[in-house]
Amino acid sequence: AESSFTTHPGYIAAEACAFLAFLIVSAIQNETYVIPAQIKTFLEEKCAEYKQILMKEIADIEQEIVTESSQKSDVEIESNDQKNDENAVENDDDVEQKQDVEQAEDKVGKEQKLLQRRRNAKQLMI
Repeated sequence: AESSFTTHPGYIAAEACAFLAFLIVSAIQNETYVIPAQIKTFLEEKCAEYKQILMKEIADIEQEIVTESSQKSDVEIESNDQKNDENAVENDDDVEQKQDVEQAEDKVGKEQKLLQRRRNAKQLMI
């Protein structure tokens, strides 16, 4: 699925490729010959199986989003603490620390957005 980003950048395309790969591997590993009358049942079973996989992955991603949110909150609290410290004289170290905090906020925000996109693509597949 990762190689799908080469031609179709986006999580929906990657998830569609992952699903198709899952179906192909399942068909290859199927030890019984599937006659045309059984293809519908085979596909329905594999779709249900893949849905369960997606649901677990969604739950894992949602947990990551919660973790990222708490990290973002920690970074914001640290940033606010620095802003509220009126008695401190701003020096080079303070400027560097503020820049580090801003970069951390940006990084957490971007990671959270990417996680949300991954989750949304998986939800769309369900």
